[in-house]
Amino acid sequence: MFKKTLITILLTLSLSSHAITDRDMDKYVQSKDIVLQVLGASAYYEDNCQGLTPVGDYYRSVAMILHNINEGDLAKSPKFKSGYAIARYFKTCERIAKEFKSMGIEDFIEQD
Repeated sequence: MFKKTLITILLTLSLSSHAITDRDMDKYVQSKDIVLQVLGASAYYEDNCQGLTPVGDYYRSVAMILHNINEGDLAKSPKFKSGYAIARYFKTCERIAKEFKSMGIEDFIEQD
């Protein structure tokens, strides 16, 4: 419990200058299933579009620490794979970016 609280506080403080709110971030960090799916979708975006922003990199690091996820876990995770497949379904980088925006986490990905 203390670890989650501390990470949430640090995350909120470090992201305070960005458009994403602590409520949005909390929604995506607390559920391991959601974390894995967002990481999968963002991995697809990185592989086929552009990279993650510093906010996205930080989210990835904090979420992985919070849920004790390592790189090996990602490759085996059905939730990660489903997030990757869902992003592939949208076919264009613009459409994927639009979906990230609809979730309120467009600050995670680089966009032109």
